[in-house]
Amino acid sequence: MARSKLAQSIFWATVIVALLYSSYRYPLQINSAQTSPTYSDTPPLLQAAKYLILVVACAVMAFVAGGLYVPRRRLGFITLYLMLVAWPIVHFAFDGDAKHLTFPIVAGVAFFISLSVCSVTLTAVDTFMRFTLYFSLLVDLIQMILFHVTGRLPALAYEDTLAVRFGSFLDDPNGFAALSFLLLGYAYSLPRTMMNRLCILGVILCIFLSQSLTAISFLVLLIVLWGLTNHFKATLFVLLIGGLAIFLPYLFNGFSLGGNGLLDVVFTSKQASSDAHFESFNLDKLADFSVWILGGDEYLISESWWVTALNNYGLIWSGALLSMLTAFMWKLYITFNEAHSQRVKRVSLSVLLFSLYVVGASLNLPFLTVFPINFMLMLFVSLFMLDKLQDHEGLEGFRGDLYTERPRPLV
Repeated sequence: MARSKLAQSIFWATVIVALLYSSYRYPLQINSAQTSPTYSDTPPLLQAAKYLILVVACAVMAFVAGGLYVPRRRLGFITLYLMLVAWPIVHFAFDGDAKHLTFPIVAGVAFFISLSVCSVTLTAVDTFMRFTLYFSLLVDLIQMILFHVTGRLPALAYEDTLAVRFGSFLDDPNGFAALSFLLLGYAYSLPRTMMNRLCILGVILCIFLSQSLTAISFLVLLIVLWGLTNHFKATLFVLLIGGLAIFLPYLFNGFSLGGNGLLDVVFTSKQASSDAHFESFNLDKLADFSVWILGGDEYLISESWWVTALNNYGLIWSGALLSMLTAFMWKLYITFNEAHSQRVKRVSLSVLLFSLYVVGASLNLPFLTVFPINFMLMLFVSLFMLDKLQDHEGLEGFRGDLYTERPRPLV
């Protein structure tokens, strides 16, 4: 029992450290000098330290846990997961490029610490979500106040422009926008108190203030789908009025700023970013059929993670990863629909929104190499697919009987 509690403590310590590791960026103004006039580049040692911490956490967990708790009916998933982790390591062994290790280290650590604990209670997950929600909103609010009062710029921000993007404690607008969908699903599922309604509005505002067009588009789609499902006629009316309010003034050059329409200003400010994303869809390497099967012989970086995966690891590996993530999201959807416990519904909806966005937006952004977004995704994949989550309020909320039995340790 003492070993189990200690393993739980190490598990959550690893998760919290991974989540908050990048919090040094905003106070120290360390991120990327190429994307910010006021920041300096992150020292290589500080970049690498997070991976060292994760590896050390695994070593400590291996010493403390005393074995791996392997669900007997998940051996197929375990085999697939290990194969996905191993293939980039094989590429690293051949070309020596350390960039290959970004995904397998993060995915491997998430998998190992999940196997090392017998179970994770949804009470603990609930507490983690609530802390992340409140802490994220508080830090974003502090950053906005400091910007308007003292002119303090966050990362990816330029003076005297509209391009001031807020990324909360991650100081990464795109990464925090992704994390915001986890927080949005959680806040939406909470009881409808005034505080919780403010949290929903706060998360939505944070997504807009991140100025991530990908995240904003996904958010608008969610709002439209929610409205059509719950308030069909009202939503159609709002969409019509909203469309007229935006595009009619634009046609007549309304809301002008310096002689240009507002949409011109917005799109011009995002032009360089958009061009970089479009240029990332470069599949010239795939002209060689062997690359489709085995991947390339040198690491190729792209803004799109799925293009990166195809170019570096081939169609089979990319398809296997996408299949595993799709099966994971389908399980989340089934769990949400069949759950009787509100806590199960809350967590499954939160993780589903987060996963849908990360997997879909990775067509345009390299989320599976963005820390800690990649770590959080693979951690949730491991916990759900290994049936590690338990809800003491209502075990019937989960599918399968593995949530009520204790997995046997594999020593």
